[in-house]
Amino acid sequence: MSRVREVLAGEGDFGPGSERVAWRRILALVVLAGIVHGAAMGSLGFRPRAIAYGAIKLPMLLVGATILCLPNLWVVCALLGLRAEFGATVRGILCAQAALAITAASLAPVVVFVVLAGATYPFALLANVGVLALAAVAAQRTLRRHARALVERAPRVRIALAAWFVLHAFTSTKLGWVLRPFVGDPALPAEFLRAERWADDPFANLFWTAVGLVAQVVSRLAD
Repeated sequence: MSRVREVLAGEGDFGPGSERVAWRRILALVVLAGIVHGAAMGSLGFRPRAIAYGAIKLPMLLVGATILCLPNLWVVCALLGLRAEFGATVRGILCAQAALAITAASLAPVVVFVVLAGATYPFALLANVGVLALAAVAAQRTLRRHARALVERAPRVRIALAAWFVLHAFTSTKLGWVLRPFVGDPALPAEFLRAERWADDPFANLFWTAVGLVAQVVSRLAD
């Protein structure tokens, strides 16, 4: 628990002033917290296989998207003359990912409660999107804490972080779409991937899911 507190508070090896990147411990926190929330995401219908798939795939998403984007971050830092700041920038990003995973894991009981309350698939899906959105806010606050000292030394770090944010957001969304389903529909078989629809647009799918949820609410109110 002390490591969790240090990540969230930005202290010790996980603080902006640290001289090294404790990437092994950060990775362990991301994976463990990802397993907890991933299992909660797959709990709709309480199917053991779906729960196991969720516990495996959420850490894959969190770690995989970061690994895919790190080479581009190194190139951007090199182009901006920020090679000396690269390690500290990576530490801030990894701590932000750990904060995201820890925050999501802390909200896993809420997700399970929503499922126990009889949530439909669209509502469970949007509830999990809301949880991850709150976790993303925690991640951004953590990254801002680490970036403050970096920006004071080298204002161009803002450009590198902006490039990271755009690329990572796009990569995470697309990779999450490839790895779906995380919140499995109980009406469908539990499966690890839905390979037949990789080319679909995740943003459009989320929009129509929201439309379907609103339509359900309006229909119930009308009754």
